[in-house]
Amino acid sequence: MADLIEKFRPLFYPRSVAMFGATSDVRKWGFALFHNLVKGGFPGNIYPLNIKKDEVLGIKAYKSIAEIPAAVDLAVITIPPEGVPDALTQCARKSVKSVVVNTAGFGETGEKGKAIEKEMAEIAGAAGMVLIGPNSQGIMSAPGKLFPQMMGVQPPGGRISMVSQSGNIGGTLMGWGRKCNTLLGKFVSAGNEAQTSCADLIRYFGHDPDTSVACGYIEGVRDGASFISAVRETARNKPIVILKGGRTAAGRGAARSHTGAMAGEAGLFDAACRQAGAILANSLEELFDLVAAFASLPLPRGNRVGIITQGGGWGVLAADAAHVSGLEIVKLPDDATARLDQILPERWSRRNPVDLAAGGGRGVLEKCLEILISCENIDAVAMLGMGPAAILKANMQGSPFYTQERIEDLSSRADSIEEDITRFTIESMKRSGKPIVCSSDVIGSPYESESPAVRTMREQGLVMYSSPERCVRVLAGLAAYSKYLNSF
Repeated sequence: MADLIEKFRPLFYPRSVAMFGATSDVRKWGFALFHNLVKGGFPGNIYPLNIKKDEVLGIKAYKSIAEIPAAVDLAVITIPPEGVPDALTQCARKSVKSVVVNTAGFGETGEKGKAIEKEMAEIAGAAGMVLIGPNSQGIMSAPGKLFPQMMGVQPPGGRISMVSQSGNIGGTLMGWGRKCNTLLGKFVSAGNEAQTSCADLIRYFGHDPDTSVACGYIEGVRDGASFISAVRETARNKPIVILKGGRTAAGRGAARSHTGAMAGEAGLFDAACRQAGAILANSLEELFDLVAAFASLPLPRGNRVGIITQGGGWGVLAADAAHVSGLEIVKLPDDATARLDQILPERWSRRNPVDLAAGGGRGVLEKCLEILISCENIDAVAMLGMGPAAILKANMQGSPFYTQERIEDLSSRADSIEEDITRFTIESMKRSGKPIVCSSDVIGSPYESESPAVRTMREQGLVMYSSPERCVRVLAGLAAYSKYLNSF
């Protein structure tokens, strides 16, 4: 697949970028995209194109791309729609290798716009250019320090790559990723896909050595066979997670006005994607949960799950969710039950989920995890209710029954215990090769940023989930992909 990698190299790793419509006017898209390109620290040559200005953001500007005294790998076009075909023709004459058209007002507006898109695709195809868009919100390649997009600049990226038929969906994942240290490495807002389709980019991600997990937000596909073929090819190499938009009549109507996508029957789409090896997300939150898990957790050998919970209700919900998701809540081996009897109160349930029954003293949670993770009939573990230290500290503050000295002493102990548990959990996963997913009440609370458990997990690129259901859906996704790979 060397040809495929080389085809997209100028898009994701250009040596130079020219931008039509670059401007210093902060009210315009041409400012936002050019600003992010410059701010992102792109290491190559940058050429703003502006017929009225001699420089943009302190960089020498050119009246036309023909005036640029060097080769151009990537051109970004953010000018009124009537000027886009001519700009593409200029790029073709300059032997530009790839083009991103951010301008909207084409196929999503009707037949006249579709005809112009066809013309654009013909110009790009004849010149051998990769064309993204039109109606794209931009692209991002963290390894290439390339950020000509509306969503802004992100920290050095991870190994998750995404193609989306909506720019703001990518922006949401980038925002969540910044918070949780689960970062996108590449992102493409595909727009109207006049030439380059989501299938083309999914196939590229499948062979890209800088991508470990691929994902896509898809509202509709024009060539179903090509799309499923690309998904199947990628799934053989790495996990791919798909979120389908336009599942209802209302959603399909919105998709047509959004990118001109024709959203097909959701049930058939789901079945074809699953058969091809994709893992399907049911919501934007689940899409993030799954890609974060695939990027940071080992795959389980099977679907057998052990659950440790510090509250009975969370264990019940986890068991319900596991049953619905096709996971098996296995019976604990007799020797495991006997070992747990030695460390848990007499009142514990003696079954899976393992409810600590308010008996979680120092070291108990670690011993429970060690017992479950060592069971041959358990492939993965869910740890529910971790990280209460920040909430406990908040409850002590302002209370007339605690001195400040006592608060500091108890807080220090709680932090120490929590850090020990979290580090033990991470090391147990590394030693065993079994995934361990964790949830906590602190996620989404005002004290999330103060949690030692959350901080320690995020330092390792691991996500702490806010509910037992989210944990279970992640494990179900991991198990489903493991089953797919084992089918060969």
